[in-house]
Amino acid sequence: MKQVAFLIKGLDCGDEVALLKRAVGPLVGGELNLDFDLLNSKMTVRSTAAEIDPESIRAAVATTGMTAFPWKDFCAAGVCAVQENF
Repeated sequence: MKQVAFLIKGLDCGDEVALLKRAVGPLVGGELNLDFDLLNSKMTVRSTAAEIDPESIRAAVATTGMTAFPWKDFCAAGVCAVQENF
């Protein structure tokens, strides 16, 4: 199973989770393949069948008015950007 995590700027409540499920869910085989961590503004995408295209995920997130950034870019230094007042 492949997983890709994103930091979602603008993700802070259940309403945004619902928007993301509608926008990103169809790209990844359904909303059950999405996990959300509201405290860290994190969305994790899982896929068993196909490769996950991060650019298509980012484009789908953009349609909701939010912005997706690859999680690894923010946590590579050991301190996540959320903790640095992203």
